[in-house]
Amino acid sequence: MPGYMDTENNDCVMPVRSANPIRAKSLIHDNLEKQSSSRNSLHSRMPNIKVFSGTSHPDLAQRIVDRLGIELGKVVTKKFSNLETW
Repeated sequence: MPGYMDTENNDCVMPVRSANPIRAKSLIHDNLEKQSSSRNSLHSRMPNIKVFSGTSHPDLAQRIVDRLGIELGKVVTKKFSNLETW
């Protein structure tokens, strides 16, 4: 049976084998709070962490820094005539 809407609370209820249904909105809220607190604890343990990206996977690097809550480090790349990148 798929999830159904609880019209009273305007919330999606996920079916589980439990006396208490799990509400999707509360799961999302709890997960966001956990992510926020884990970001803060990571940053406090490693306050000078830097992430840099080359030209291969800039989208992956951006997702990582978004997840960590920091900015992507600035980098200058140069492409040589033999197609090497430095």
